Amino acid sequence: NDAGKTCIADALELLLHSDNATEQHFRKNGEGCVEEKIVISGVFEIQNNDNLPEDWLCPEKNTFILKRKFIKGEAPLTEIMGKG
Repeated sequence: NDAGKTCIADALELLLHSDNATEQHFRKNGEGCVEEKIVISGVFEIQNNDNLPEDWLCPEKNTFILKRKFIKGEAPLTEIMGKG
């Protein structure tokens, strides 16, 4: 029903599992041109039993921020935002 469920599932797949984006992941803008870049960020709440390096956690909360950038023709860039 065009609610965006597949779009969200695809974004999570790219953020958490994919080595690279395929042509189908790059969307068309309002003028029909295919975008050259995809940027996806996820903010995850860390529980007491999770085991991540301390410098990966954000200082103000027990959160972990993962950002992935895909640009056509380039290797994906992964950023982990925290204290370190």
